[in-house]
Formats: sequence, C-alpha cells, structure tokens
Amino acid sequence: MVTCLRVLGILFILWGISGIYLQELYIVVFFEVIGIILYISSYRFKYRVIKINVVDVTTKNHDGDSRQWLLKKIYAKQPPFDKRIIPTIKYEQDQETPACAVYVNHRRIGNIPASKIAPIKKNDDRYEKRIKVRAYYNDHYHIYGAIIRIKFNKFKKTNDSSR
Repeated sequence: MVTCLRVLGILFILWGISGIYLQELYIVVFFEVIGIILYISSYRFKYRVIKINVVDVTTKNHDGDSRQWLLKKIYAKQPPFDKRIIPTIKYEQDQETPACAVYVNHRRIGNIPASKIAPIKKNDDRYEKRIKVRAYYNDHYHIYGAIIRIKFNKFKKTNDSSR
C-alpha cells in the first residue's frame, strides 16, 4: 500500500513535469499537487499509534518515591523532568501475571493495564522506540495521571514464526 502510493505520487509528479512542455499550466499544477499529496500521504499508513492510560499511579515505588509526586513534576516540567523526558517500558512478572511497567528517566510512574500488554508484547520488535508520555491533572479526583503513546511500524517484519 505504501509503495503503491509512493509510486503513484512519483508518477503524478513526473506527469506534471512533462506537462511543462505542453505549456498548460493548470495541468502541471494539478499533477504536481496530486503527486505531492499521494507521496506525503503514503507515510501516514506506515505507523500505528496506541494510546494507553497508565494505571497504578497512586501507589508508592519501592524506593519510597510517590508516583503522584513524580507525575506532578512531569506535569509542571520541574527538575529532574524539565529538560528531557525519556520514557521506557519494562516487562516484569508480577505474582504470576505479566506486568508492563512505565518508567520516565529511570523512575517508575505506573503500569500498563493487563488487557493492553498482549498487543504491545506481540509487536515489541515493531515499535520504533518512539514512546511519549503526557502527564495530566484530574480535577474531579484530584490526582495526576499519565497517557503513554507508542508508535509501531506496521510493515516491519516480526520475529514471530506463528504468522
């Protein structure tokens, strides 16, 4: 699909360039615009984005840090989260159930819900290391929360032999 859109985009651009010799400006503009739109839109189909609400944001970490305190610092962009935020996902086995912990700058801010772990683990080798975390404040419950956004490459081959 992506390759087809790119080829069509390039063909339309070439047809537009060949229209210059016909001295028909509207044909040139028409084919150039369509070619550019097709070529650019081919990148939209390459990725799949999953947005997940982070859970367990009200408990304390083993080192004593409050996850609410960490999320408040992320939300307000205060040190140590004022310059750079590096989110990571770490798979853990937590009391016979798989768990997926969310870390920001090597500090745990919560977990991914158990129902969302399977699709992430299945596509683990497809995600493009483009993970983003956005912290927010919930006025109704007076707590901080986070949403994690993971970008997967749809067309990257997986190591899964069951497909």
